[in-house]
Amino acid sequence: MSGQTWVKERSEIKFIGKTCHWSIKTVILEEFDMALKRGAIFIIESLDYESSHEYYLTVEATDGGTPSLSDVVTVNINVTDINDNTPVFSQDTYTAVISEDAVLEQSVITVMADDADGPSNNRIHYAIIDGNQGNPFTIDPSRGEIKVTKLLDREKISGYTLTVQASDNGNPPRLNTTTVNIDVSDVNDNPPVFSKGNYSVIIQENKPIGFSVLQLVVTDKDSSHNGPPFLFTILSGNEENAFQINQQGVLTTAAALNRKVRDHYLLHVQVADNGKPPLSSLTYIDIRVIEESIYSPAILPLEIFITAFGEEYSGGVIGKIHATDQDVYDTLTYSLDPKMESLFSVSSTGGKLIAHKRLDVGQYLLNVTVTDGKFTTAADITVHIRQITQDILNHSIAIRFANLAPEEFIGDYWRNFQRALRNILGVRRNDIQIVSLQPSDPPSNLDVLLNIEKSGSPQHPMRILLHKINSSVPDLEEILGVRIIDVFHKLCAGLDCPLKFCEEKVTVDENVMSTHSTARLSFVTPRHHRTAVCLCKGKKSRKETRILEMIVLVLNSRNPQGKMSITGQH
Repeated sequence: MSGQTWVKERSEIKFIGKTCHWSIKTVILEEFDMALKRGAIFIIESLDYESSHEYYLTVEATDGGTPSLSDVVTVNINVTDINDNTPVFSQDTYTAVISEDAVLEQSVITVMADDADGPSNNRIHYAIIDGNQGNPFTIDPSRGEIKVTKLLDREKISGYTLTVQASDNGNPPRLNTTTVNIDVSDVNDNPPVFSKGNYSVIIQENKPIGFSVLQLVVTDKDSSHNGPPFLFTILSGNEENAFQINQQGVLTTAAALNRKVRDHYLLHVQVADNGKPPLSSLTYIDIRVIEESIYSPAILPLEIFITAFGEEYSGGVIGKIHATDQDVYDTLTYSLDPKMESLFSVSSTGGKLIAHKRLDVGQYLLNVTVTDGKFTTAADITVHIRQITQDILNHSIAIRFANLAPEEFIGDYWRNFQRALRNILGVRRNDIQIVSLQPSDPPSNLDVLLNIEKSGSPQHPMRILLHKINSSVPDLEEILGVRIIDVFHKLCAGLDCPLKFCEEKVTVDENVMSTHSTARLSFVTPRHHRTAVCLCKGKKSRKETRILEMIVLVLNSRNPQGKMSITGQH
């Protein structure tokens, strides 16, 4: 350290006088200085063993006599090393590539680190401290050479990022790390694999040449340059060269098929990958030729009702088209009038109908066709998007059925139920509409939320409609053959509410839309919630509060789904 007394030389000479002056005569040394009278040598600059670990000073002593006498002495200063340097790698990041078929003890890469300290502190020890999953690599602790110690598999792990640490032999040791990225290169050690071991296909005779029979799906675990493009070859069974297969794996007809000439083919097909040398796999395709279609497909018209809270419907799956064909092996394909494709689409194989974007309230007429490849049949689909408002919800009626699923209700009971209510209430059938369908608690039961047009008007007072429905429950159950658990307009209806504190609120959640579809009818409705709220906000006596609590208890027991509580200030 600067200013520290390092050594003090004492002169052995005899001199006359009271004072002896000391000085360092060595030139170009800025690390040391000397007290003139005491003979002490001081460090005035920091020492660095790595720059110079030995100094030679010439010290002169001069007395104060007349004439003055002097003498010189040589001082040898040795600087000892401390561990003040961290090992430094020759690269911040190392990169290596090793083939997945590398043999054990094969060298991958050698890392190198250097330490500027002296021999007592600069011996380097190497270790892999992270990234060596499964320990496929080891490193020579002295030389830094990384070798393979376990067999590699690129298909399982395609690369490793090792963290290698270098530590010196100081006390305590100083540490440094570097990153070694090892990419495992691919060799062609996996054959292509068919998605199925064997295939069975049925095809009608007289299909046009080039008709697609089968799409073969092949995968290869190797990398892209050892996988596709694949080479497909029909090895045997292709009598009369009736079939061909392209390099995308599509099997097509190459000749007209006649089941009276040959009604069965067993093709032996090979696929080879692009590796060198290539690897291959085999499969069999069993093809049966049947007579061509003789029946047209039949498609049922579909009517779809969508409930929208607001002026538009946000879109989604709205139903499924149902079609049948007496030719049991026919494959049906659905399509939609191109003029409506900006608003709707249909799944070509399943007949699922989808509304693409927000649709305004109103009616939409769609034309859908279905073909078996030979015959085509069309049908009309009518989509009704009906708007509901809070006022409609406030005057809605909920009916709970026992052990009934939504699709079962729509397909087997809704039209009869609609006609029966029409006769009971004295309204038109179309005045009775479904607002929401959803399973209730327990899930086997069904809640149906209905809107009766003009309900609540002087012509159709709500209390009269409710009375008519409730008094006709036995008749409805006999007509439908199902059990009706409850009919309710308000959670408080029928109870003694002298304070008139309870009012039901019906809300819908447009973010939870459900589609219930049958062959001829489909309903898309939001989930609804029924709750009771307290309208009184003034203070109540304990007696009044107790009455309210008892009423709430009764309401909750009668309607477990619509749990309510007393709100407001008490």
